Amino acid sequence: KNNNKEIERPEYIYYFSGVREVKPISPVNFDDFKKKELNEIKQYLKDWVQPIDEYYGESTAGLSLLLQKTVSARFDEFANNLQMFQLDNAKFVGAIIQGFSEALAECKQVNWLPIVRYCLWIITQKDNLSKGTKDIGMYASWNSVKRAVFSFIEKGFTSKNVFPISLKNSLWDVIKEGVSGFDGDIFDEADDKKDYYLIAINKARGVAFECAIRYGLWLLQSLGIDNKKANRSYCPELFAVLDQHLDTKYEKSKYILAIYGRWFPWLYLLDSA
Repeated sequence: KNNNKEIERPEYIYYFSGVREVKPISPVNFDDFKKKELNEIKQYLKDWVQPIDEYYGESTAGLSLLLQKTVSARFDEFANNLQMFQLDNAKFVGAIIQGFSEALAECKQVNWLPIVRYCLWIITQKDNLSKGTKDIGMYASWNSVKRAVFSFIEKGFTSKNVFPISLKNSLWDVIKEGVSGFDGDIFDEADDKKDYYLIAINKARGVAFECAIRYGLWLLQSLGIDNKKANRSYCPELFAVLDQHLDTKYEKSKYILAIYGRWFPWLYLLDSA
């Protein structure tokens, strides 16, 4: 009621809530960053200090996206100087790989050898993850970068700008390291109701296994071998790994075994025996 004892409608303060899209903010604009010399870019990345609160302001994610776009735009220059970018920050390394993936998607002519060597360096990096630790954010750990590496190599096996056969040994070195490596993500596989193939394609080692099978198919095509005459003699390194991990006494992960079932028609194509 008001002073005159009359009834009035009360006034309310309305609070509206909703989803706000927050895009990563880079500390520098693309045109300025793109013009930097490679040594200046490297130094800028090394000097970058991650803010305490990256949600609304400048962020590592924003800088990573900027680096990704720069690598895609100057892919050949980066490819020939990758030894400069063996960085400690997994997010920046993941952005570099993603930049090359963009160049690959656009069918740009890529200098493969130094990139494959860079991939091998990435695969040898280790995460200090304890049980129960999860990756948070894009390329928050080396495991997530390794998944990106094998996704990138898979694209190389299936793209128009295919790997030259001269890279056979170098590519296999990367794949073999990934297949034999440990994901660092410990979980209980006792539940038979789990979709183990879904687990596989979200793990570095699982994607590496699929990459190994694609490697065999790539060799089959590159060497011009007739499908009806295909056998394990043309790719003994692949079948040695497949035989080893098919043994349940050696391979304990069900998600790896799920890949054999998913890819059985192609395995049969590679070696009907």
